[in-house]
Amino acid sequence: MRSSVQKLLHPLCGRPIIEWSVGAAREAGAAKIVVVDGPERRLGAALDGTVSLAVQERPLGTADAVRSAIDQVTGEDTVVVALGDAPLVTA
Repeated sequence: MRSSVQKLLHPLCGRPIIEWSVGAAREAGAAKIVVVDGPERRLGAALDGTVSLAVQERPLGTADAVRSAIDQVTGEDTVVVALGDAPLVTA
Protein backbone atom coordinates (compact mmCIF):
# COMPACT_ATOMS: atom_id res chain seq x y z
CA MET A 1 0.00 0.00 0.00
CA ARG A 2 1.33 3.38 -0.89
CA SER A 3 -0.10 5.55 1.82
CA SER A 4 1.08 7.66 4.72
CA VAL A 5 -1.60 5.92 6.81
CA GLN A 6 -0.50 2.70 8.51
CA LYS A 7 -2.24 -0.29 6.88
CA LEU A 8 -4.06 -1.32 10.05
CA LEU A 9 -5.49 2.17 10.45
CA HIS A 10 -7.12 2.33 7.02
CA PRO A 11 -10.90 2.41 7.38
CA LEU A 12 -12.87 -0.57 6.19
CA CYS A 13 -16.67 -0.34 6.44
CA GLY A 14 -16.36 2.51 8.92
CA ARG A 15 -13.77 0.97 11.25
CA PRO A 16 -9.97 0.80 11.15
CA ILE A 17 -8.82 -2.61 9.91
CA ILE A 18 -7.28 -3.47 13.31
CA GLU A 19 -10.69 -3.12 14.98
CA TRP A 20 -12.02 -6.10 13.00
CA SER A 21 -9.42 -8.48 14.46
CA VAL A 22 -9.79 -7.02 17.95
CA GLY A 23 -13.57 -7.35 17.71
CA ALA A 24 -13.30 -11.00 16.64
CA ALA A 25 -11.00 -11.72 19.58
CA ARG A 26 -13.52 -10.12 21.95
CA GLU A 27 -16.39 -12.10 20.45
CA ALA A 28 -14.35 -15.29 20.88
CA GLY A 29 -14.09 -14.54 24.60
CA ALA A 30 -10.52 -13.27 24.89
CA ALA A 31 -9.92 -12.16 28.47
CA LYS A 32 -6.96 -10.01 27.43
CA ILE A 33 -6.03 -8.60 24.05
CA VAL A 34 -2.51 -7.40 23.30
CA VAL A 35 -1.82 -5.61 20.03
CA VAL A 36 1.79 -5.35 18.86
CA ASP A 37 2.71 -2.03 17.27
CA GLY A 38 5.85 -0.41 15.94
CA PRO A 39 7.91 2.16 17.84
CA GLU A 40 5.75 5.02 16.52
CA ARG A 41 2.78 3.57 18.46
CA ARG A 42 0.24 4.81 15.92
CA LEU A 43 -2.25 2.03 16.66
CA GLY A 44 -2.78 3.18 20.24
CA ALA A 45 -5.10 5.99 19.17
CA ALA A 46 -7.41 3.53 17.38
CA LEU A 47 -7.67 1.11 20.31
CA ASP A 48 -9.85 1.54 23.35
CA GLY A 49 -8.52 1.32 26.88
CA THR A 50 -9.29 -2.39 27.19
CA VAL A 51 -6.59 -3.38 24.70
CA SER A 52 -2.95 -3.55 25.79
CA LEU A 53 -0.21 -2.37 23.49
CA ALA A 54 3.21 -4.00 23.09
CA VAL A 55 5.99 -2.46 21.01
CA GLN A 56 8.09 -4.29 18.45
CA GLU A 57 11.10 -2.06 17.88
CA ARG A 58 11.88 -3.50 14.43
CA PRO A 59 9.58 -5.57 12.22
CA LEU A 60 11.31 -8.95 12.36
CA GLY A 61 8.32 -11.20 11.77
CA THR A 62 5.51 -12.81 13.71
CA ALA A 63 7.67 -14.70 16.19
CA ASP A 64 9.46 -11.49 17.15
CA ALA A 65 6.12 -9.71 17.51
CA VAL A 66 4.99 -12.42 19.92
CA ARG A 67 8.28 -12.09 21.79
CA SER A 68 7.60 -8.34 22.10
CA ALA A 69 4.32 -9.07 23.90
CA ILE A 70 5.61 -11.85 26.18
CA ASP A 71 5.83 -9.57 29.24
CA GLN A 72 2.07 -9.05 29.05
CA VAL A 73 1.11 -12.71 29.48
CA THR A 74 1.68 -15.23 32.24
CA GLY A 75 2.44 -18.95 32.14
CA GLU A 76 -1.20 -19.62 32.95
CA ASP A 77 -2.56 -17.70 29.95
CA THR A 78 -3.76 -19.32 26.76
CA VAL A 79 -2.29 -17.38 23.85
CA VAL A 80 -3.79 -17.15 20.38
CA VAL A 81 -1.86 -15.23 17.76
CA ALA A 82 -4.05 -13.47 15.18
CA LEU A 83 -3.12 -11.19 12.33
CA GLY A 84 -4.21 -7.58 12.64
CA ASP A 85 -4.75 -7.20 8.91
CA ALA A 86 -7.32 -9.97 8.52
CA PRO A 87 -10.63 -8.11 8.65
CA LEU A 88 -12.66 -11.15 7.59
CA VAL A 89 -11.64 -13.24 10.61
CA THR A 90 -14.53 -14.12 12.91
CA ALA A 91 -14.85 -15.39 16.47
